[in-house]
Amino acid sequence: MKSVANYFSIPISQTLFIAALTEVLSAVKRRFLKRWLFVVIMSLTAMLLNSAAQSVEDSSLSSLFRYTHVTRFQDSVIQAVGDYSYPPYEFLNEQGEPDGFNVEIMRAVAKAMDLTVHISMYPWVDVRDSIETGEVDIVMGMYRTEERDKSVDFSVPHFISTYAVFVRNDSKIKKVSDVMDKRIIAQRGDLAHDFLVENAVGQELILYTD
Repeated sequence: MKSVANYFSIPISQTLFIAALTEVLSAVKRRFLKRWLFVVIMSLTAMLLNSAAQSVEDSSLSSLFRYTHVTRFQDSVIQAVGDYSYPPYEFLNEQGEPDGFNVEIMRAVAKAMDLTVHISMYPWVDVRDSIETGEVDIVMGMYRTEERDKSVDFSVPHFISTYAVFVRNDSKIKKVSDVMDKRIIAQRGDLAHDFLVENAVGQELILYTD
């Protein structure tokens, strides 16, 4: 049985997404607007979800759940986990509390669905271990790959990102094939680490936790 790698895999209707999005937008405006450019991200998200929600005919409270078995989650505490040092998405704030974009979405979805969610924050390598071994129920954010999909279930993506190779300005490295015989630094357990190992890229990998 696979673990759940993202909270949106709990089956909910498009109407519920809009309800959760309202909570997120409120939190973003209140806490993040002056620090990060989440307005652009959330505006695009709102447009996509609003378009999807137009196909929902009944927007009453009773129609928020697409499947009735979702109610079984409301009688238990869902254990969610995130990276403790991945700002602005997931991190521990100055008060030592879980914070960030993904954390706000998780809380908004929990509130809209009347779920009890306990959020813990670990180094990323421990986050992966905890979901892959079944110690927790949900990872708040995780990049999807075919290899990872073998051990965890992924939901509909809520964020799209790209990766790049970073070098000095005077470097002759221009593409991935140029680093096949180089020493490369990467975060342990991260998507870049997976890619380097799976494709045998780099002569030596220097791995770090944070």
